[in-house]
Amino acid sequence: MYKRQGIAADQAGNVTWVGHVPDATGQHTVVEQLDPAGLPRWRQRYDGHPVIEELVVDADGAITLAGVFDGQADLLPGPAEHLASATHYTTFVGRFGPDGTPRWARVLEPSANVVALLRRGADTLVVEAGRMTRLDAGGEVAQARAFGVQVMDGVAGGPYIGVTGAALDRRGQVTLVGQLPDVLSTGSSYHLFGDVPYAGARGPFLARPGW
Repeated sequence: MYKRQGIAADQAGNVTWVGHVPDATGQHTVVEQLDPAGLPRWRQRYDGHPVIEELVVDADGAITLAGVFDGQADLLPGPAEHLASATHYTTFVGRFGPDGTPRWARVLEPSANVVALLRRGADTLVVEAGRMTRLDAGGEVAQARAFGVQVMDGVAGGPYIGVTGAALDRRGQVTLVGQLPDVLSTGSSYHLFGDVPYAGARGPFLARPGW
């Protein structure tokens, strides 16, 4: 898994960045905010090196991030703890207050590649290549949906649709962009956003999943 940096700015001109920094004990993931002059306002360091894939800043300065981790990790920097273990790269979401105080962390499932992180009111929408998850204000899973589930001889498998991005319109509706692949083998099919097998055209697509 490659190391990655991300950056986002708020309405006051503060810049928040995430990435990996070395110290005497190894590589660690940090979340740091700088003021408009480039001076540090606060920094939080993870005890480990989860990979942050998406970062958004709300109008009030609160920060939400999503990424993956493997092995054992404390997903809440600072004195508070949210210990989690994974045997494969697994998606997590974290939320910080405007002053950098960790609010909550939530572990989802083994990663399907986080492609977008959207804020809709108090909710957080985590869009991955094969699923979307809605978290409420406290970080609890309120809704989840897989995209393009493979079905072979009546048995449902994993997601098989290549979502590559997502956006919210001003009414809060989600639009997805991605790729519809061919069916893997004779006798198999896949479902897009519901329980009906999909038999339409393949290739690039735009879609609204309905929530």
